[in-house]
Amino acid sequence: MFTLICCYALLYFQEFMLCFAEEKDPRKCLNEGKEVTRCGIDFYQKVREHCAEEFTKYWKCVDYGSFDMSLRRLVAFHSFIICIALVAD
Repeated sequence: MFTLICCYALLYFQEFMLCFAEEKDPRKCLNEGKEVTRCGIDFYQKVREHCAEEFTKYWKCVDYGSFDMSLRRLVAFHSFIICIALVAD
């Protein structure tokens, strides 16, 4: 899930890391950090609003299934990713 958030909020993450690298003081980058947080919250709200069914099917496959990448698990994951891609646009 973290990778999906990173893709969704890549610009905000980059701005924060650039500020942090330049300033060497995280207190000077609070505004950039707030934007990363806001974007992450927005991402999860969109997932909950638009992709709840797909996400539930996927986590149930992961939680209740074995660790192998069964076809059912891959289909559930693929459906979830497609939903996120459509929402993120």
